[in-house]
Amino acid sequence: MLALKTISDREKKLLLLLALILTGVLLFKFVYTPLTTISEDSVQDDRSAEAQIAELNKLFNTYENARRENNRFENLLNRKSGEALASIDDLITKHNMVSQIAYKRSNPTNIQNKYTRYNMDLKFVSVPIQSLLAFIQDIESKNNLIYINYLDIKNVAKERNLYDILLKIYIYEKN
Repeated sequence: MLALKTISDREKKLLLLLALILTGVLLFKFVYTPLTTISEDSVQDDRSAEAQIAELNKLFNTYENARRENNRFENLLNRKSGEALASIDDLITKHNMVSQIAYKRSNPTNIQNKYTRYNMDLKFVSVPIQSLLAFIQDIESKNNLIYINYLDIKNVAKERNLYDILLKIYIYEKN
C-alpha cells in the first residue's frame, strides 16, 4: 500500500489503464472467444440438422407415396376373382365388337402363389378404328390392373376403314 501512496497520479492512471487493458484481454481471451466458437458450432450443427431433417422428410414422402401406391394396388387386387375378365367382356359389348371376335383366349399364371396373371389374347376382324381406340382408352383408363402388352393392327384390303386387330392383355388378380 505504501508503494501506491508514493506513486504519482499519472502513474496511478497508467496502472489503472494497464489493469483495464489486461481485464479486456482476459475477457476477450477466456469469455468472448469461447462463446463465439460455441455459437458458430451450434449454428453449423443446426444447419446440418436441418439438412438431415430435409433429407428425412424427402425419404418419408417417398415412403408415403410408395405405401399409397401399394395400398391402391392391394385394393385393386382384392376385388372379386373374375371381375376384371368380366369388365373386358362388358367393354367389348359396350363398343359393339362382339361379332368381330375371331378368338379370345385367357391363360392364368400364378405369381408367387399370391397373384394370378391372366394372359388374354384377343383377335378382332374388320373392326372400325374408332371402336378400337375407344375400347383401348376404356381399358387403360379404368382403375384396374389391366394392361395392354401387345397391339398389332393390320389393314384389311376389303374396306378402307376396317382393321384386323391382335391384342395381348395382362390382367392381375389376387388368389
